[in-house]
Amino acid sequence: INYIKFYKSICIEIIIYIAIFGTVSLFAVNIIFTTIKAYNNFKIVKDLKSAVEISLERMSREIQLANNIDISRSILSVSPGKIYLNTVDFDTGSLKTVEFFVSGGAIAIVKNGLLEEYLTSSSTEVLTLVFREIVSSTTSKAIKIEMDLRARKGGFEKSEKFYTTAILKNSY
Repeated sequence: INYIKFYKSICIEIIIYIAIFGTVSLFAVNIIFTTIKAYNNFKIVKDLKSAVEISLERMSREIQLANNIDISRSILSVSPGKIYLNTVDFDTGSLKTVEFFVSGGAIAIVKNGLLEEYLTSSSTEVLTLVFREIVSSTTSKAIKIEMDLRARKGGFEKSEKFYTTAILKNSY
């Protein structure tokens, strides 16, 4: 009879230990999933911010340095837009062309007809890209850039709209 009581008490202890272990494990798994979700959200925001900083800064700089916009070759006020800039190469002093457009969900930059690079990473996708010409007087010209980006990671995604305006150097 003492053996039966002993085995019953061991079984009860084992059940209590299993319940405690299960509860602790459930909390640990929940914390791990919450941490993964927070990391993925952080990574998505970081990817979006990086893509926007690189692409908008580069497009703005090239527009500011441009002599003029080739309106006949540009696609303005619609998405996907394309801007074709006539500018000067500062190293050689020769004329050059710079184009920005969406290709395969990324912003491409083409100089003198040759693809130079993509400004957005593979983790981000350009949903819309619109260039709008702003003419405030007979000499002043600016381009408003509107961009909608989406980033994805681990089943999570975030999209956001971004805007900036750049004034052509020879227009003021």
